[in-house]
Amino acid sequence: MSKINSKKHYQSYLRNHFLIIAFSTLLIVTIVGNLSVKYFFGHYLNKQIIENNLQISDSVKTLISEEALNNQNIRALASSNNVYLRLYDPNKSVLIMDTETAKGNGMGYGKGNGMASLSKTDVSLLDFTAYDIETVVGQVVYVLEIGRHPDIVSSTLEGQFIFALNMVFFITLLATALFSIYYANYQSQKITTPISALIDNTKQIELEKYNNFKAIETDFLEINALNHSLAALNDKLSAQDTLRKRLTTDIAHELRNPLSILRSHIEAFVDGVWLPSEEKLLKCNDEILRLTRLIDELNELSVVENSLELKKQPHDLVGTINKVISSFEVLLEDHNIILTRELPSHFQIEYDEDRMIQVLVNLLSNAVKYSPDDTLIKIGLTVIENQMVFFMSDQGIGISKEDLPYIFERFYRSDSSRNRKTGGLGIGLAVTKAICDAHHFNIKAESQLGKGSEFYIYFS
Repeated sequence: MSKINSKKHYQSYLRNHFLIIAFSTLLIVTIVGNLSVKYFFGHYLNKQIIENNLQISDSVKTLISEEALNNQNIRALASSNNVYLRLYDPNKSVLIMDTETAKGNGMGYGKGNGMASLSKTDVSLLDFTAYDIETVVGQVVYVLEIGRHPDIVSSTLEGQFIFALNMVFFITLLATALFSIYYANYQSQKITTPISALIDNTKQIELEKYNNFKAIETDFLEINALNHSLAALNDKLSAQDTLRKRLTTDIAHELRNPLSILRSHIEAFVDGVWLPSEEKLLKCNDEILRLTRLIDELNELSVVENSLELKKQPHDLVGTINKVISSFEVLLEDHNIILTRELPSHFQIEYDEDRMIQVLVNLLSNAVKYSPDDTLIKIGLTVIENQMVFFMSDQGIGISKEDLPYIFERFYRSDSSRNRKTGGLGIGLAVTKAICDAHHFNIKAESQLGKGSEFYIYFS
């Protein structure tokens, strides 16, 4: 039960994974972007701070040389650079510092310019950097300490830029999330809709409702190919279903006639209406042979489809063809059918001669059976695309375009009424194809209704 409950619809599965990938990508981009900005800005700001400290140190040195060193000038210098300044003499005594800020009643550094101000409580938290100031070359006279807020970014305008950048990332993330949800739903539906249609088609095949099969056209070649294969399977199963239903009628017809004749004759013998004469007994024997022939046809198909054992040996195919033609000479003369041959002197190939004779007999007997008198049958060997091919053509009644794909199916007969007259269960061509397949030969047929048929066997 747990396994069943854990299963998900493919659409939700696809949508969820698409969203996970989209959000993960955005999150990674946001984190990497922030870290990169902080790293490069931090590196840049440190460099700027060092340069700024050196400028401040030079400014103090200038004040000393100009004898303008006093609290007011130091406070102005500190305020303009958003720093806290302390100046020591060589004895480490505080010479001058920003007393207004230290008292907390002065101008907070950077007040009004968007920077963090430095109040009295801030001083203890500042990071100080000391610089030696030389008024005489090689002699340290003063030591300048420059205090700055330890959080470089939060104390500068660049902090606002980082905040703005994060807001851009957040808005982009939100907008992309909404778009991803919409796009994931759209794409998952675009993929799963034809898949659902495929599932419905397979259910129709399962229920043997072949006429309910629907064509599917999508932008995905794989789904189109799969549905094309299912359509071919549906057509094949539909044809097989039609054959199965027709077979019942055909077998009933084929069995009813001889059994009815046998029953009527035997009843006449039993009732004393007829005496068992030689003529009447021969008629009964003919019907029994007819039933036996039908059973033999079914048995032959079973043998060739399930356990056909070939005795393949090298043979001259031309000699085998001539042997079969000679056995039909009388029948051809009776129907005044002309048979022409286009054969080489010989063609050596490996096959089971008995089974090959069976194939040729089936093809030639069908050609004679369905050809009107005074027509032409042509038999020969030719080369097509560097491959030897046997061909047989007739000027018979032909096969319709609708029936042609199914003529090698067992029990298929293109015209039930016609075949009832000619007899048989439509097994001959199925047996022929089974023998060719066992030899790895490829048999094909071409035909036009009312113009005749052509059969080709391609030898591998």
